[in-house]
Amino acid sequence: MKKLAEMIPAKWRKRIYTVLYVASGVELALDAVDWGLVDDVTQGKVLTLLGLLGFGMAAANTNKKETPNV
Repeated sequence: MKKLAEMIPAKWRKRIYTVLYVASGVELALDAVDWGLVDDVTQGKVLTLLGLLGFGMAAANTNKKETPNV
């Protein structure tokens, strides 16, 4: 079975990760100066979804084999 990383071209994975970290960073910066672009409930849902997508993709791209402690 192919890993997620093998199914998504590197160029697109980079774009996905870039969108995830830029959107999270911009939202944090806007919150720091109390400028919200969207209401707090929607913001929380979007940031949670971005985090799940980013960490989910990272987890899917890790090696599934357990490595022994050396």
